[in-house]
Amino acid sequence: MREITNNKSLKIYHNLCNKHKSKESDWTPVGSLLFRHRIIPGHQGGDYSKENCTYLTHRQHVVAHYLRWRVYKDIGDRIAYRGLSKMKSLPPMLDRKHSKESRNKMSKSHKRLKQDHSYRLKMSNATREFLSTPKNKEEMVKRLTASRNTKHARKNISDGQKRRFKNPAERLAHQARLKEAWARPESRRKASESAKKRFADPEARRRHSAIVKLGWARKKAKSALDDINKPGQLVLVKVSYEN
Repeated sequence: MREITNNKSLKIYHNLCNKHKSKESDWTPVGSLLFRHRIIPGHQGGDYSKENCTYLTHRQHVVAHYLRWRVYKDIGDRIAYRGLSKMKSLPPMLDRKHSKESRNKMSKSHKRLKQDHSYRLKMSNATREFLSTPKNKEEMVKRLTASRNTKHARKNISDGQKRRFKNPAERLAHQARLKEAWARPESRRKASESAKKRFADPEARRRHSAIVKLGWARKKAKSALDDINKPGQLVLVKVSYEN
Protein backbone atom coordinates (compact mmCIF):
# COMPACT_ATOMS: atom_id res chain seq x y z
CA MET A 1 0.00 0.00 0.00
CA ARG A 2 2.84 2.37 0.85
CA GLU A 3 4.48 1.77 -2.54
CA ILE A 4 1.30 2.84 -4.36
CA THR A 5 1.01 5.96 -2.18
CA ASN A 6 4.64 6.87 -2.83
CA ASN A 7 4.20 6.46 -6.59
CA LYS A 8 1.14 8.70 -6.51
CA SER A 9 2.99 11.29 -4.41
CA LEU A 10 5.91 11.28 -6.86
CA LYS A 11 3.55 11.73 -9.80
CA ILE A 12 1.80 14.65 -8.09
CA TYR A 13 5.18 16.22 -7.29
CA HIS A 14 6.40 16.07 -10.89
CA ASN A 15 3.07 17.40 -12.18
CA LEU A 16 3.26 20.31 -9.72
CA CYS A 17 6.82 21.17 -10.73
CA ASN A 18 6.26 20.89 -14.48
CA LYS A 19 3.06 22.92 -14.36
CA HIS A 20 4.72 25.94 -12.69
CA LYS A 21 7.98 26.04 -14.60
CA SER A 22 6.39 28.52 -17.00
CA LYS A 23 6.05 31.12 -14.20
CA GLU A 24 9.71 32.09 -14.40
CA SER A 25 8.80 35.44 -15.98
CA ASP A 26 6.51 36.24 -13.00
CA TRP A 27 9.17 35.52 -10.38
CA THR A 28 11.38 38.15 -8.78
CA PRO A 29 13.52 37.64 -5.65
CA VAL A 30 11.32 40.00 -3.63
CA GLY A 31 7.72 41.03 -4.17
CA SER A 32 6.37 38.35 -6.53
CA LEU A 33 5.23 36.09 -3.62
CA LEU A 34 6.78 33.13 -5.46
CA PHE A 35 9.48 30.79 -4.22
CA ARG A 36 12.14 29.49 -6.60
CA HIS A 37 12.09 25.76 -5.85
CA ARG A 38 14.82 23.34 -6.91
CA ILE A 39 13.23 20.15 -8.27
CA ILE A 40 16.28 18.22 -7.11
CA PRO A 41 16.87 20.06 -3.80
CA GLY A 42 20.13 21.51 -2.58
CA HIS A 43 20.66 18.83 0.10
CA GLN A 44 20.86 16.30 -2.75
CA GLY A 45 23.23 18.36 -4.88
CA GLY A 46 20.63 20.23 -6.97
CA ASP A 47 21.53 23.64 -8.39
CA TYR A 48 19.61 26.70 -9.59
CA SER A 49 19.87 25.90 -13.29
CA LYS A 50 16.85 26.69 -15.44
CA GLU A 51 16.00 23.00 -15.97
CA ASN A 52 16.02 22.32 -12.22
CA CYS A 53 13.85 25.26 -11.11
CA THR A 54 10.13 25.77 -10.78
CA TYR A 55 8.22 28.69 -9.21
CA LEU A 56 5.71 27.96 -6.45
CA THR A 57 3.57 29.82 -3.97
CA HIS A 58 4.25 29.42 -0.26
CA ARG A 59 1.62 26.69 0.13
CA GLN A 60 2.77 24.85 -2.99
CA HIS A 61 6.35 24.98 -1.73
CA VAL A 62 5.32 23.32 1.54
CA VAL A 63 3.39 20.64 -0.37
CA ALA A 64 6.33 20.01 -2.73
CA HIS A 65 8.76 19.23 0.08
CA TYR A 66 6.11 17.20 1.91
CA LEU A 67 5.53 15.06 -1.21
CA ARG A 68 9.28 14.51 -1.58
CA TRP A 69 9.51 13.50 2.06
CA ARG A 70 6.72 10.95 1.62
CA VAL A 71 8.53 9.41 -1.33
CA TYR A 72 12.20 9.55 -0.29
CA LYS A 73 12.02 9.99 3.52
CA ASP A 74 14.90 12.45 3.26
CA ILE A 75 15.46 14.41 6.47
CA GLY A 76 16.29 17.54 4.45
CA ASP A 77 12.79 17.62 2.94
CA ARG A 78 11.26 17.02 6.36
CA ILE A 79 13.12 20.00 7.80
CA ALA A 80 12.15 22.11 4.78
CA TYR A 81 8.40 21.42 4.80
CA ARG A 82 8.12 21.73 8.58
CA GLY A 83 10.04 24.99 8.61
CA LEU A 84 8.07 26.44 5.70
CA SER A 85 4.73 25.40 7.20
CA LYS A 86 5.47 27.49 10.32
CA MET A 87 6.29 30.54 8.20
CA LYS A 88 3.27 32.86 8.31
CA SER A 89 4.54 35.14 5.55
CA LEU A 90 7.49 35.50 3.21
CA PRO A 91 10.66 36.47 5.08
CA PRO A 92 11.83 40.03 4.39
CA MET A 93 15.33 38.79 3.47
CA LEU A 94 14.13 36.26 0.88
CA ASP A 95 16.85 36.05 -1.81
CA ARG A 96 18.46 39.23 -0.52
CA LYS A 97 22.01 39.61 0.78
CA HIS A 98 23.00 41.17 4.09
CA SER A 99 25.32 44.15 4.04
CA LYS A 100 28.99 43.68 4.88
CA GLU A 101 28.46 45.38 8.24
CA SER A 102 25.58 43.04 9.11
CA ARG A 103 27.61 39.98 8.09
CA ASN A 104 30.47 41.11 10.32
CA LYS A 105 28.10 41.56 13.27
CA MET A 106 26.59 38.09 12.77
CA SER A 107 30.05 36.58 12.43
CA LYS A 108 31.22 38.10 15.73
CA SER A 109 28.02 36.97 17.44
CA HIS A 110 28.48 33.39 16.21
CA LYS A 111 32.14 33.38 17.28
CA ARG A 112 31.22 34.50 20.80
CA LEU A 113 28.55 31.80 20.95
CA LYS A 114 30.97 29.09 19.77
CA GLN A 115 33.44 30.08 22.48
CA ASP A 116 30.82 29.33 25.14
CA HIS A 117 31.70 25.88 26.52
CA SER A 118 28.14 25.10 27.66
CA TYR A 119 26.78 25.91 24.16
CA ARG A 120 29.39 23.68 22.45
CA LEU A 121 28.62 20.85 24.88
CA LYS A 122 24.89 21.21 24.28
CA MET A 123 25.28 21.12 20.49
CA SER A 124 27.71 18.19 20.70
CA ASN A 125 25.30 16.13 22.79
CA ALA A 126 22.39 16.93 20.47
CA THR A 127 24.42 15.91 17.40
CA ARG A 128 25.56 12.66 19.00
CA GLU A 129 21.98 11.82 19.99
CA PHE A 130 20.76 12.52 16.46
CA LEU A 131 23.53 10.47 14.83
CA SER A 132 23.06 7.54 17.21
CA THR A 133 20.32 6.30 14.84
CA PRO A 134 21.89 4.50 11.82
CA LYS A 135 19.25 5.88 9.45
CA ASN A 136 19.91 9.50 10.51
CA LYS A 137 23.67 8.94 10.25
CA GLU A 138 23.33 7.54 6.72
CA GLU A 139 21.14 10.45 5.61
CA MET A 140 23.58 12.98 7.08
CA VAL A 141 26.52 11.37 5.27
CA LYS A 142 24.61 11.48 1.97
CA ARG A 143 23.76 15.16 2.39
CA LEU A 144 27.30 16.15 3.33
CA THR A 145 28.76 14.15 0.46
CA ALA A 146 26.37 15.74 -2.05
CA SER A 147 27.03 19.27 -0.77
CA ARG A 148 30.83 18.92 -0.67
CA ASN A 149 31.26 17.25 -4.06
CA THR A 150 30.54 20.44 -6.01
CA LYS A 151 33.47 22.46 -7.36
CA HIS A 152 32.25 25.64 -5.63
CA ALA A 153 31.99 23.89 -2.24
CA ARG A 154 35.45 22.34 -2.50
CA LYS A 155 36.97 25.75 -3.35
CA ASN A 156 35.23 27.38 -0.37
CA ILE A 157 36.45 24.65 1.99
CA SER A 158 40.01 24.95 0.66
CA ASP A 159 40.04 28.75 0.95
CA GLY A 160 38.63 28.56 4.47
CA GLN A 161 41.30 26.11 5.61
CA LYS A 162 44.07 28.26 4.10
CA ARG A 163 42.80 31.38 5.88
CA ARG A 164 42.39 29.47 9.12
CA PHE A 165 45.89 27.99 9.29
CA LYS A 166 47.67 31.24 8.38
CA ASN A 167 47.28 32.06 12.07
CA PRO A 168 50.14 30.35 14.02
CA ALA A 169 48.01 30.09 17.17
CA GLU A 170 45.28 28.31 15.22
CA ARG A 171 47.80 25.86 13.76
CA LEU A 172 49.21 25.04 17.19
CA ALA A 173 45.71 24.59 18.64
CA HIS A 174 44.80 22.26 15.77
CA GLN A 175 47.98 20.21 16.29
CA ALA A 176 47.22 19.93 20.01
CA ARG A 177 43.68 18.69 19.27
CA LEU A 178 45.03 16.07 16.85
CA LYS A 179 47.63 14.85 19.36
CA GLU A 180 44.97 14.61 22.05
CA ALA A 181 42.68 12.64 19.73
CA TRP A 182 45.43 10.23 18.63
CA ALA A 183 46.40 9.64 22.26
CA ARG A 184 43.04 7.92 22.79
CA PRO A 185 43.00 4.21 21.75
CA GLU A 186 39.34 4.50 20.75
CA SER A 187 40.15 7.27 18.24
CA ARG A 188 42.96 5.22 16.70
CA ARG A 189 40.72 2.17 16.46
CA LYS A 190 37.96 4.11 14.70
CA ALA A 191 40.45 5.69 12.27
CA SER A 192 41.90 2.27 11.47
CA GLU A 193 38.47 0.75 10.83
CA SER A 194 37.48 3.69 8.66
CA ALA A 195 40.68 3.43 6.59
CA LYS A 196 40.25 -0.33 6.11
CA LYS A 197 36.66 0.15 5.01
CA ARG A 198 37.62 2.97 2.65
CA PHE A 199 40.54 1.17 0.98
CA ALA A 200 38.60 -2.05 0.51
CA ASP A 201 37.44 -0.45 -2.75
CA PRO A 202 40.14 -0.85 -5.49
CA GLU A 203 39.10 2.44 -7.09
CA ALA A 204 39.61 4.29 -3.79
CA ARG A 205 43.08 2.72 -3.43
CA ARG A 206 43.97 3.76 -6.99
CA ARG A 207 42.86 7.38 -6.41
CA HIS A 208 44.75 7.58 -3.11
CA SER A 209 47.89 6.16 -4.72
CA ALA A 210 47.69 8.73 -7.53
CA ILE A 211 47.30 11.59 -5.01
CA VAL A 212 50.29 10.39 -2.96
CA LYS A 213 52.48 10.02 -6.07
CA LEU A 214 51.50 13.51 -7.23
CA GLY A 215 52.39 14.92 -3.81
CA TRP A 216 55.81 13.29 -3.85
CA ALA A 217 56.44 14.51 -7.41
CA ARG A 218 55.61 18.08 -6.39
CA LYS A 219 57.87 17.81 -3.35
CA LYS A 220 60.81 16.57 -5.47
CA ALA A 221 60.23 19.33 -8.03
CA LYS A 222 60.20 21.99 -5.31
CA SER A 223 63.36 20.53 -3.77
CA ALA A 224 65.11 20.59 -7.17
CA LEU A 225 64.12 24.24 -7.73
CA ASP A 226 65.35 25.17 -4.26
CA ASP A 227 68.72 23.55 -5.02
CA ILE A 228 69.05 25.41 -8.31
CA ASN A 229 68.20 28.71 -6.64
CA LYS A 230 71.14 28.37 -4.22
CA PRO A 231 74.05 30.71 -5.23
CA GLY A 232 76.69 27.97 -5.12
CA GLN A 233 74.61 25.69 -7.27
CA LEU A 234 74.09 28.46 -9.80
CA VAL A 235 77.87 28.78 -10.19
CA LEU A 236 78.23 25.02 -10.72
CA VAL A 237 75.46 25.01 -13.28
CA LYS A 238 77.01 27.96 -15.11
CA VAL A 239 80.52 26.41 -15.17
CA SER A 240 79.25 23.06 -16.39
CA TYR A 241 77.21 24.81 -19.08
CA GLU A 242 80.26 26.81 -20.32
CA ASN A 243 82.44 23.67 -20.40
